[in-house]
Amino acid sequence: MDRKQNLYYSTLLNTNRQLVKKIHELSIVRRINDSLQYVPDIKKVCCSILNTIKDEINVLYCSIMILDNKQNCLILKALWSPVENKAIFYETDSPHYHFKLDEGVAGKVAKEGVPILISDVTIDERFVSINNFKNHIKSLLCMPLKAGDEIVGVINLSHHNANAFGSEEEHLLTMITNQIAIALKNVHLFHEMEEINKTLEEKVRQRTKKLENINKTLIKTRDQLIHSEKMAALGTLAGGVAHEFNNLLCMMQGYAELAVQKSDLSTCNKALKVVLNASERAKTIAQNLLSFSKRSKSKIDYADLREAMEETLALIERDIEKDNIKIARKYEEVPKLICDISLLQQVFLNLIINSRHAMRNKGGVLTINIRLEGEYIVITIADTGHGIKKELQKKIFEPFFTTKGVWGSDEVPGTGLGLSVSMGVIESHGGKLEVQSDYGKGAMFTIKLPVDSPYKNDLVQHQGDVIIDSTKKTKKADILIVDDEDAIRELLAEMLKISGHKVFSVSDGEKAVDLCESKKFDIVFMDIMMPGISGVESVKKIKVADGKPRIVFITGLNIDDKDKDKIELPGHSFVKKPFKFSEINQIVNRLLNNGSSLV
Repeated sequence: MDRKQNLYYSTLLNTNRQLVKKIHELSIVRRINDSLQYVPDIKKVCCSILNTIKDEINVLYCSIMILDNKQNCLILKALWSPVENKAIFYETDSPHYHFKLDEGVAGKVAKEGVPILISDVTIDERFVSINNFKNHIKSLLCMPLKAGDEIVGVINLSHHNANAFGSEEEHLLTMITNQIAIALKNVHLFHEMEEINKTLEEKVRQRTKKLENINKTLIKTRDQLIHSEKMAALGTLAGGVAHEFNNLLCMMQGYAELAVQKSDLSTCNKALKVVLNASERAKTIAQNLLSFSKRSKSKIDYADLREAMEETLALIERDIEKDNIKIARKYEEVPKLICDISLLQQVFLNLIINSRHAMRNKGGVLTINIRLEGEYIVITIADTGHGIKKELQKKIFEPFFTTKGVWGSDEVPGTGLGLSVSMGVIESHGGKLEVQSDYGKGAMFTIKLPVDSPYKNDLVQHQGDVIIDSTKKTKKADILIVDDEDAIRELLAEMLKISGHKVFSVSDGEKAVDLCESKKFDIVFMDIMMPGISGVESVKKIKVADGKPRIVFITGLNIDDKDKDKIELPGHSFVKKPFKFSEINQIVNRLLNNGSSLV
């Protein structure tokens, strides 16, 4: 028995060591990936890579040498210095730090493309010392930096002890050298394109129209290279809508305070409507972000664009007026449009906020026009702000292009995603988003949406879904609410009591299981994530007799049909937070009237 336990222990210990090793490798890969965000700044790229290697691998020195094809040699570009305890970047190319191909260890690695590991450089003739480094180091590992089949440089690791490096360090570097090489290649291409561009621009001014065309082609190629690099940074998408949440929260808080301070019913009703609209908008934005990588089905329906615009203005109108900006509305009769109105409202809000920013210092007029032109509904949003320079008007719809915040010259925060996302939304509706501006005189954005919507087939399919008659008299039920949040339990209980149900509530799964042992419930609303045992585990322990109780899971997670299958409790209903009174009523009616679950 002891032998078997020892074998288990040994296996577990070995597995744990392998797991720690893999975590370490993934940590290095992640940090190297983070370093690549600095492209095309070669100084930041190189120094960040060396900092990562120094932190993650036991080295005394580490350096990056880049291959110069013109001079047919390696040039030392960056070095981790234990003396200065930081990475040093060499701005100028000193002949003292040049290595010919096949000269020294680095030269041989660059020429042959094969790593070299030396246990003790003091007894190896291939090593060529720089500044008496031979007196400070013994172990050396030199790896080629290959982008595909092309060698762009080498990376060196050294240590003051002999035999400091082995197959493990070589394996780690093998994992990251390809990423480093591609980054350095992109930097080289970027600067090469810049130099070619400058040269051709000068020749265009001096010589022929033919060279001018070549120059335009090269500029376009350069722009595409930068554009592809920016598109890789999609992890920052959430920042593009952060300002929208701030406005929504501001309106919700402001109107809630107004309702508390004023006692007249009209003000309270208006405040409640604005808060409800704002919370629904915030819910939609949050769900769009959560489901970015796995898009859920859009909510397609007929919508009045004038009403949608007014709902959008209600969220930000007070803030606009504080900036001494007047709003001029010019609405004509237009047909209802088949669309995803929540996405279009996101576009409206983004354009309105941009106009507000353009007029924030001097005030002005925001003019919103909605009209029918032939087969298109046309919405224009115009301001009297500072306008947009002509050379920037073609770029403003590119992802991450911005004149705001840290990426631009304006103090207003921005990520450059708003107009790009807006363009995508409008194009998905078969429309166009255009801009007209005279710099210094304001700007006008025009949205053209076809009346013959590309979403009409989606609407027909949606209308074919089964709809429960909400006017049908609902049976009264004994309902249990299980949620660790007091406010949510109380809110849900009040919603259900209004419909005449008898409601019980507990704060955790264990209490729910105990209560279900002593009392029979028709429906149980169960939060999925709670301290102690989860909602899913609680449901597994609740005994079901004659199909009761029916379970409705409550969750703030972005659960789709595939996620429901993973929970391994088929046939149960789900409601997402935040939920509406109508949604709760619809679920209860469906469960009590026909016994089917909400899918």
